Parts: sequence; C-alpha cells; structure tokens
Amino acid sequence: MSGNYPKVVKQTVNLGSLPYVSNVDEEGQRTVAFHEDHIVERFPRGVLGIFPSKVT
Repeated sequence: MSGNYPKVVKQTVNLGSLPYVSNVDEEGQRTVAFHEDHIVERFPRGVLGIFPSKVT
C-alpha cells in the first residue's frame, strides 16, 4: 500500500433493529428506517472515497 490511510470520523449513527425501506424517490434513492432505534454517539467510521481504488 502507498501509506494512505482512511480518515476516521466520529458521527452519530443509528444501529437500530429491523430495518426497512420507508421511501424510494424518483432517482431510486432509498430511505432506510428502523422499527426500533439505537442511536450511538461518536461512532468511529472510515470516510468513503479516501480508500485506494486499487490495492497492489
């Protein structure tokens, strides 16, 4: 690898149970909802788009 590491950010995420698609817009974008919410503050996540496109 080239030494580029993904950036980790801490965001609020919903790790709820029983996910379902509540809405689909004209572009096909889906809205996911949960029957039971479980909000986690400052959950560490890798930022997409920072990862290398090809690992050799």
